[in-house]
Amino acid sequence: MCGIPVTLLCDGDTVSHKKTNAVGEFDFGVEVLRDLQLVFGIGKRRVIVVSVPDSQNVPVPHVT
Repeated sequence: MCGIPVTLLCDGDTVSHKKTNAVGEFDFGVEVLRDLQLVFGIGKRRVIVVSVPDSQNVPVPHVT
């Protein structure tokens, strides 16, 4: 999983490029954005696109 190219898109525009580290992790360290997608390049012909839910729509757990 090391060295896989990952691209962060916002509204279809490229925000940042990274590569996964030795354990497959990556971190873009960006502020909250909307309409995000992660694009993983695997090999020369394979691409995986994952939509990222808007953080504003994610319910926050209530602790009592």
